Amino acid sequence: MSHMHRIHWFDQRIREGKYPNSGHIAEQFEISRRQAQRDIEYMASSLRAPLLYIARHRGYCYEDKTYVLPHLYMTEEEQKVLKYLTYRYRQYDYDNGETIQRIAHVLDRFTAGNKDDTSSRLPQFELNPRIIQNFEKLSQAIKEAAKVDLIYLDDKGGPQHARMYPLQFISRYNADYVVVYCELERQ
Repeated sequence: MSHMHRIHWFDQRIREGKYPNSGHIAEQFEISRRQAQRDIEYMASSLRAPLLYIARHRGYCYEDKTYVLPHLYMTEEEQKVLKYLTYRYRQYDYDNGETIQRIAHVLDRFTAGNKDDTSSRLPQFELNPRIIQNFEKLSQAIKEAAKVDLIYLDDKGGPQHARMYPLQFISRYNADYVVVYCELERQ
């Protein structure tokens, strides 16, 4: 289940008059208590839920009973696009660099931002689904320290095969690169 599913479950338990806590979320969704606590912290800080911990019930309720969760839903595909754009904006280091970095931070946290600042324009990046898919797969491989098999074209246009460990993304001169460790060449 996704982060938002857990939050909706938590919200529903509160509305039923129960007092859910991080242990309940962890047990229900088979996640760590720390991850469950991060969900609760997200509700309080990002969704501005008026959560109140009631010690005698060892759980939470809403201090303001009229609070409702924002209707903010994103598909998995939209989340992937947002993740990719966040990465691209973080790499941007040209005109209005500081402003773009702030935008990357806002996208990363996915909270409502101040939309009054129209003085600077965002740079446009290509949203090629194949690039986003490759970015997602390589991000996962970096996170898991996993090997990937790459097929690429050499200088003569012939296909080549290499087994590599992707280490990090870098951006230079408006082009993206992946730093890798190649087992065969040991570099």
